Formats: sequence, structure tokens, C-alpha cells
Amino acid sequence: MKAQSVIVQFIIFFVLSLSILGAIATFFRFQADILKDDIASGYRSLVNSYVASASINLFTSCKNCSGSIYFKIPDTTAGYYTEIFFSDNQSKVISQPGGKMFVSSLHNLNYTLLFDGYAHSTMLINLTLEKGKNILGISSCT
Repeated sequence: MKAQSVIVQFIIFFVLSLSILGAIATFFRFQADILKDDIASGYRSLVNSYVASASINLFTSCKNCSGSIYFKIPDTTAGYYTEIFFSDNQSKVISQPGGKMFVSSLHNLNYTLLFDGYAHSTMLINLTLEKGKNILGISSCT
């Protein structure tokens, strides 16, 4: 009878320790996911500010001419790819997977210019201004 109680105690403590270990692992995984989402959210805002500053630089650098700027952003940040859309006179920076987005008017350039295009973070990005048509476009270069 004594041997059976020792085995039962062992099984109970083993199951309890596995349960506690599972709970701690789940907690840390949840914290890692929250941190990852916070980093991606801040990065979307940062990319939007970078695109806005490049757009303003392109717009103010030459009053009567068209031009373009090439730049590169990191392929992934916190495991997310970044997509930049210019549509509906707004800049949309989207993190994939997940589809969370940051929307901006690029410091009110939408009152002066029409926005058009799409770019992905895995490729070189081309920001183009056509002064004659008042179009600010973004595209990915191969």
C-alpha cells in the first residue's frame, strides 16, 4: 500500500508541475505576442513618417520638375512584412500577416497631390512625383 501512495504522489506532482510549466510558457508566449504587436505598430508609424519626409523632400526640392527617390526599408520587422499603399488620397502602411494598418494624409499633401501606387518591403521602393499631373506615386522596383 505504501508503494502505491508514493506512485500516486509522483503522478500528482508530475501533472501539477507540467500544468504550472504550461501556464508559465503560455504567459511568456502571450507577452511575446504583445511585444511583437507593439513593435510592429511603432514601425508602421515610423515607416509612414519616413515616406512622408521623403515625399515632402521630393515635393519641395524642385518647384517645376518631376523626380523620383529610391529607398529601402527592412524586409521584416518583428516577423511582419510591410506594404505601403497610396490610394484614396491617403497613405496606408500595412503589416502582413495580420493586416493592421496606419493611415495618414502625409502631412496634408493630399490637398495638393493625388496618391497612387503600391510597394512592398522586400523590394527597393520608388517614390515618384509628376508635377504636371500632381501625382505622387509609389512602386516596388525589381
